[in-house]
Amino acid sequence: MTWSIHRGVIVAFLVVAASACDSNKNATPKDAKVLEWTLAKTTRASMKDATLTNKATKDLVINDAATGVKLSLKLETATAKFNEGGKDVEHDAIVGLTATATNPNEFTLVDRGCDGPNHQLAAPGAAPRAMILDCRIKADKPKFDGFVSFQLLGDGTLLP
Repeated sequence: MTWSIHRGVIVAFLVVAASACDSNKNATPKDAKVLEWTLAKTTRASMKDATLTNKATKDLVINDAATGVKLSLKLETATAKFNEGGKDVEHDAIVGLTATATNPNEFTLVDRGCDGPNHQLAAPGAAPRAMILDCRIKADKPKFDGFVSFQLLGDGTLLP
């Protein structure tokens, strides 16, 4: 009888010890900012000096199915007027973004930046109006290496 009690304690200890080995000692804390982007960081050179009108803010939540990470996004949208290819253009665009990890799910989250804003494809013959911002956050923990990625339209709509 003593052996079965001790054996149960040893098994329980090994399960807890194995779980502790898989924990992430560098996990991002809850409510930490994990991505900050402004138009100054755009990969589209023609937009760096855009004139912005109709500014608005929007809050969104992202629940990443692959990682279980939950992010709170604070967006700033605007109509951006700039010169591209010798033409004056006007597009709705994301001009500021902050992502906060409301549930980092034991991951270490690292800002890997945003690409764009780039033109959203339009119907043949139609000029694009909205732009797309494509963002990535590296998500690591023991035995898992991945990304949380998302795309936003210029009006602040999250693309599926």
